[in-house]
Amino acid sequence: MRTASMALVGLLFLAVMAIVQRPLMVSDRLDVDTLARCRRLEKLSNREMRRLEREFEERRRPLPPPPGGAPGMPGKDGGGAGGRAPRTGDRAGKVSGWILSNLGNLGLLGLFLLFEVVRQNLQHGASFDAGSSDEDDGEEEDDDDGRGGEVEAAAATEPRLPEGLGSWLGDLPSSEALAGFLEQRLEASSRVRPGTCEFVESFVDDLLDACRGLAGREALLQLEDCLGLGAAYERWGPLRGPPRLRVLVPLLPPPGRALVPEPRVRPGAGRVAVGPECQCERREVPGDVLCLLHRPGAGPGPSPLEATLCSGRHLDRLKTVRWFSRLVAEAWARVAHKYDFGLSVLAPTTCCRLRLGYRSGRRLDVSVVLGVQWDESLVYLASREDGPAEGPEPPSGLDWPESCAACEQIFLKLVGRCAPPESCHLRCLQVLDWLRDPPGGSRPGPPVLTPYHLKTALMHQLLLLPLSAWKPELLSQRVRDVLSCLARGLRERRLPHFWTGNDRLPLTVPVPEALRGARPLNLFGHLERDPRLLARAVLEFRDLVGRVKAAGLRPPARDA
Repeated sequence: MRTASMALVGLLFLAVMAIVQRPLMVSDRLDVDTLARCRRLEKLSNREMRRLEREFEERRRPLPPPPGGAPGMPGKDGGGAGGRAPRTGDRAGKVSGWILSNLGNLGLLGLFLLFEVVRQNLQHGASFDAGSSDEDDGEEEDDDDGRGGEVEAAAATEPRLPEGLGSWLGDLPSSEALAGFLEQRLEASSRVRPGTCEFVESFVDDLLDACRGLAGREALLQLEDCLGLGAAYERWGPLRGPPRLRVLVPLLPPPGRALVPEPRVRPGAGRVAVGPECQCERREVPGDVLCLLHRPGAGPGPSPLEATLCSGRHLDRLKTVRWFSRLVAEAWARVAHKYDFGLSVLAPTTCCRLRLGYRSGRRLDVSVVLGVQWDESLVYLASREDGPAEGPEPPSGLDWPESCAACEQIFLKLVGRCAPPESCHLRCLQVLDWLRDPPGGSRPGPPVLTPYHLKTALMHQLLLLPLSAWKPELLSQRVRDVLSCLARGLRERRLPHFWTGNDRLPLTVPVPEALRGARPLNLFGHLERDPRLLARAVLEFRDLVGRVKAAGLRPPARDA
């Protein structure tokens, strides 16, 4: 029995450690708290196992025979004081015997309780905000059915959304019809392959190595390896036209200088200050040699960086992009022999634009965005914004838009890891983005509703609904939810930016606290200021919903 009990204890210990050592299965919303609870539970389990081991060691030791009693049978025939002495030990032996006889049941009970705790944590963390998902979902439905889908008129000629938006969106095609529509488009589309994304990153890194060799130690700015960002790296687009990819190149200062981000100078943008930096703290200086900052009687003068790429004490993003584009054009001559395509460096705007041309006529456009990291987060002050922000393009070259593209990529990866297999959240984006601007469509100007608006509405729904609601068979309902979110935004002229002022953000996505607590940006703020843009946005939304309703009713057209 003792051997069987030891085996059962060992099995219980392995089961406990197998559960405790897997804290990464929980959702990112409660990951930090759950990890702390698992560590406390592990400590309690280890303490209990040590107590059981000491008890088993004591049981192995032979008990001394009591006076007048047979060995191993204390208190059986000992009368008087000699037979009554081990009464306390007799009780302890009975308790220990009961524990040993019921050790299997106790172990199974402890294992069941531990499994229930971990399972509840898993279910609670799967929705990113389980406390309010059901209530908010119900409030959304009541809001749609109660107030309807009417958009208030901003001008006398402004079109209106049909009455009863909730019932109007209820006639969407089934999930099977939408999935079939998307599959037929994907077969004929020119979407970017995952291998292409990896090749672009390695190619840009090769160019950056050549740039470092050209600039040498006296480089104006140091260039880190690139990060692939955007729809192509998030595996949902683009689905047609020449492939377009975007990479981010983080910037670092040269020795002796510091880049100090000054975020939130204006909503959605900041500035990058340039100043001297003490090198004494970065490395050991031999002897009594002092750095330029601490040299007595002389202060550091303007560096080549400040004289070339700065306006005043701030880094000029337009000058920086032009400098980088010229450097890339020179670096291409060093690495061109490795590749069988031509490279054209197009006129820079807010990023360095590269075009790879192959002999077959195929081309690949790459936008290289420069950015300065905000503290230790994944938010950058970038040379180009990653989506529509409140207000027009920053008025001067000193303003660097805040880019949360890296945070969005991490967030969608977390959703894909925690969501059910073959989750439909990316398919929602693909369906709506395809139908938003169908091939052969014509519009008077650039679209008002952009893919970033669709993506923002989707990310809000990912926090609002439990991840179990994104199963593939629920594609139609989730498309309806995203469209309902856009309809409410148009009616209220308000679509909050996902990363500013959102207290429900996952804790594992590194976002600065200043951004979490900031006033939310309104991505539809320009519609409130311009009634003509609002009228165009309402028309685009009405056309989008009409195309979604017709997607499952007509045979697919042949798309080029």
